[in-house]
Amino acid sequence: MAIFGNTANGVNQIANLENVVCYCGFTTGSSPGTGISITAWIDSDAKDHAVKAALYKSDRTPVTNGTTNAGTAAKNTEGWITLNFTVAPSITANTFYYIAIWADAPAGGAAYIDGTTTANSCYTDNETYGTWPATLAIDSTIANNSQSIYCTYTEIKGRMTTFITPIFQLGNIRWPLNSGQYNIESGMRAFSNNPTTWRWGTIVSSSSYFYPSGIKNGGTWIWVSGSYMGSGYG
Repeated sequence: MAIFGNTANGVNQIANLENVVCYCGFTTGSSPGTGISITAWIDSDAKDHAVKAALYKSDRTPVTNGTTNAGTAAKNTEGWITLNFTVAPSITANTFYYIAIWADAPAGGAAYIDGTTTANSCYTDNETYGTWPATLAIDSTIANNSQSIYCTYTEIKGRMTTFITPIFQLGNIRWPLNSGQYNIESGMRAFSNNPTTWRWGTIVSSSSYFYPSGIKNGGTWIWVSGSYMGSGYG
């Protein structure tokens, strides 16, 4: 698993989240992945609060499937609350995202997102708790603060990008059908260099060797054996 965001325990009260979306920007690591959850440091006082979180792109529009289920910030508590994504979103490597948090507004309460003093800035968008906005507004800026909030996601690793040339032929079947670039997932996965031809195989070395176990052409499996040497990362 990987994390992007601010994992430090909250110290400063950044904003009261009652009918206010508070969001701050962070950049992902070098591997892509699929989202699991968003975790935030919430300080809830006299009332229970419904809270939820979301991912937004750098243009402040929503990430597809980037919303979490709602959770409860129990009254008179302060600490981390984890909210799972309703549907796992795709996370792109080396990409800037805003992580947003929002709470409802029961009478007589307050729910703060806490954070730490940093060179970063947070922003607020005054919105009645409900449906996430299509674009986040900037109603206020909290300079030199980063909310204590982070996204956890499963990394996709082991992809090898290799340039190869055909190295064996079985009858009139040649593997691969064309030279070119192949993206190969570690383990047994389907891969293709065109939309209609799929092949299966197993990487037996994460750095250089690939052994195909068969090819599929025109809907018929033809079992073959062979190997190529290439390069990439695993």
